[in-house]
Amino acid sequence: MGKIHYHEHLRLKGNTWWNETIQIFDKVNIEVEAEVEAGVDADVEAKIEARTGAGWQAKRRRGKLEQKGELKKKKKKAKEKEP
Repeated sequence: MGKIHYHEHLRLKGNTWWNETIQIFDKVNIEVEAEVEAGVDADVEAKIEARTGAGWQAKRRRGKLEQKGELKKKKKKAKEKEP
């Protein structure tokens, strides 16, 4: 058996954050490929970046902060009742 790529190793270990990220990328790649085949003029890299960039990075940051316990759940503010 050859070397396992680090990302694949994470997937095999059952790293849920990484599995979710992989699923997002797989889904977006399929969508973009379908658009390109349909003849939509596309800057493929830009489309993929636009659809995945902020989302998975924010998810990763949030997950790390939650693990450290630095991120507390947001409390909903009680709406003030008018008399």
